[in-house]
Order: sequence, then structure tokens, then C-alpha cells
Amino acid sequence: MKLLIVRHGEPEGNERGKRFLGTYDAALSDIGLEQAYNAGKLIAERVACHDVSIVSSPLIRSMQTASAIRECLGCGPARIDPRLSEIDMGKWNGKLFDDIRDEYPEEFYARGRDLWNYKAPGGENFAETGARFKAAMESIINESPDDSILIVVSHAGAIRAGLSLMTDTPFRIWMKRSIPYAGILQVEIKDDHFCFPEKAWTYRKPDR
Repeated sequence: MKLLIVRHGEPEGNERGKRFLGTYDAALSDIGLEQAYNAGKLIAERVACHDVSIVSSPLIRSMQTASAIRECLGCGPARIDPRLSEIDMGKWNGKLFDDIRDEYPEEFYARGRDLWNYKAPGGENFAETGARFKAAMESIINESPDDSILIVVSHAGAIRAGLSLMTDTPFRIWMKRSIPYAGILQVEIKDDHFCFPEKAWTYRKPDR
């Protein structure tokens, strides 16, 4: 099995990455849609795309990314798994970092001191997000044929939290790993262990 984990493209309203999107359902920006199609082209170039399955978070930015990849590969529509959704930030979903820091100063700094366990008001923590992402990945992989290509489209926070548990690696290490918009992680599964490259694939425009 070939397993590719893809982060969605750039969403509207977060071009500078200064917002806690969480489960706020932002669509892709024009740049994000282009990134999603480029990810699909890159996958088509690098992977023999037969017997491809795509599974996506239900948030629209992931579903749009999955749809663009599907168009490039000519495969069937993506299945939706809610467990692949981004961390739920509760009352902080969709808010700017600066606004949260001003409105919830104590909570904001408490989160920074214990990022894995802290829950925003009305939300969940990364430990819970990672557990559901890991459970989703295990069931999706177990249901997929050994010779298939599986593409999972999700979010930076959920991916990092889930892979921290799946690889038994401290979350702080994954938080330092770059997973750019529409970045692609090719996962190797060896003896039930997950192995990852140092860098995600990203599309680069050809030299003119």
C-alpha cells in the first residue's frame, strides 16, 4: 500500500496564518485551490495512480482539496471521515491570535505552557484530536487493499497530533515539522511501523 497524507490548501481569511481556524469552516482561497490542483498534479507525476481511494476531513477546505486531487487522478469521489477534522478550538474557532490573547490572556498563555493537554473553552485538546485521527487512520488502512493507493486529506494540527501517537514521537517534535499548505507526506508502513520522510512534497512550478 502507498499512503499519502495531504494537508489542505490555503483557506480564505488565513493567508498570513494568524488565525485559529480549528473547525471554523473556511473555504479555500484562490491560491489554496491552485495549491490543491498542483498537489493532484504532483501525485499524478510521482505515483502510478491505479486503485486510488481518497478519504477527507468533512471541513470544506479539505473536501475542496480532495476534489481537486480526484480530478487530477481521475478516481472516484472522496469518502468523508469526521475523525480527520481539525482540532476543535471551541470559542476560539476562527478567531485571530491577537484577539484571543487580548480576550483570554490567562488561557492563551496556559495553552502555550501545555499545548498537548490544554483545551480552549468549549473545545478539545491535541491529545483527543490525535487519538481520533489515529483511530481513523488505523481503520482506513485496515479496510484498504494491500496494493491500493490511499490518500488522506486533513489539517496540520490533526496530522501532527495523530502522527505523534502513530510514531510514538513527542508532539513538540512534530510541531517543528513543516507541513505546508497542500504539502504531501508519503508514508511507508513497515512491520506495522509508520516511517516518514524528512520533508513533505510540495509542487514547484517548472523553470521557464
